[in-house]
Amino acid sequence: MNNRNNLELFINGINNTLVGNYELKEGDNIISIKLKNKLINLSYMFYRCESLRNINDLKYLDVKEVKDFSYMFFGCSLLSDLTPLKNWVVSNANNFQSMFSGCSSLFDLKPLQYWEVSKVKNFNSMFSGCTLISDIKPLSNWNVSSGESFYHMFSYCSSLSDIEPLKNWSIYNSEHFDTMFFECPSLSNKNFLSYNSVLNNNNNNNNNNNYFEGNFYKSLNNYNNYSVNEKLVSKNGLLNGIINNFEEIEFVIRKIQYILNKKIFFNLEYKASNIGDRAETFHLICDNLTMSLVIIETDKNIKFGGFTTKTWKGNNLKKIDNDAFVFNLGTNSIFDVIKYEPAIGCYPKFGPVFFGCQIRIYDNFFTKGGTTCHKGLNYKTTKDYELNNGEQKFLVKDMEIYSISTT
Repeated sequence: MNNRNNLELFINGINNTLVGNYELKEGDNIISIKLKNKLINLSYMFYRCESLRNINDLKYLDVKEVKDFSYMFFGCSLLSDLTPLKNWVVSNANNFQSMFSGCSSLFDLKPLQYWEVSKVKNFNSMFSGCTLISDIKPLSNWNVSSGESFYHMFSYCSSLSDIEPLKNWSIYNSEHFDTMFFECPSLSNKNFLSYNSVLNNNNNNNNNNNYFEGNFYKSLNNYNNYSVNEKLVSKNGLLNGIINNFEEIEFVIRKIQYILNKKIFFNLEYKASNIGDRAETFHLICDNLTMSLVIIETDKNIKFGGFTTKTWKGNNLKKIDNDAFVFNLGTNSIFDVIKYEPAIGCYPKFGPVFFGCQIRIYDNFFTKGGTTCHKGLNYKTTKDYELNNGEQKFLVKDMEIYSISTT
């Protein structure tokens, strides 16, 4: 491939090696596609190909046996035309998670209107971050009756103002609607009330109907609208250590209240400057906490941390927690976990680990410190080492861990 303007792609459908051997760059033009194996998995094929514009040759791709399309075009921010995909036979697909997430130039869904999606179970984040999509009428006839999870399917679609076209979707097998329309500022509760007819028309389960209604109101609300009672925080000692003032931590508290939808109380369980920096001490004190908030201050006075609803108990165990998030106090930034990705790691020889190594605290961390990681690994960070202001390694000045209880 001496001429990068005439790329010939060899796609191994079993191991999916398309992007692993080289990086697509602006100006690249796919002139042919040759298959070494029958395609069964297209996940991550064009993951973060940020200069990819033209996918015309994909119209020749036979995808009828493919089951997993997750993250296929994730982060392809210049991709705007899906016409080459209009005749794809996706009737065997079961996973569309994040397929077009972050395709911020995408605005027309008409090429997808005749897709047969009746076997798809996972629609999580499929169009999340597609900020130009305003019309979802092409999806009105999709058969989503097998769908089990719709987390963040249209989150951050800031141009979306009408969800009436989805009123005939049959979703009676589904339970997970939280944040389906999260941060869609053009939507209103009026939009939601019309969309709630999905269950009114198709379901007879009143309990499921109530669940749907509550979680859709939640999905339309920005957690920043939640009120925070400062007294419920300061009296439990949250302001007596790393945190200097209530305003510094308020956006994190608001996020936790949004997740739990209850009043919350904090209790300081572990403070490294008082009891030491050994991993075994951390686990002895914190392993059985059912919910916890971790706050770290580095030797450069950078403050960041994470929240999880899982315990730290386990022997080299990864845990999924769809409510987990990490944050940077200095930039007022919160980064949610990628749904169904491991959120935390429980390792006896380490302190708290938020997976993808967004936060990894070593044993004897006053001298050995910890590390952060590249963007987008397990959590929705957008820059490398974003929690630590662009630096991978850090030394720990202090670390506090709070248990959380609710009323």
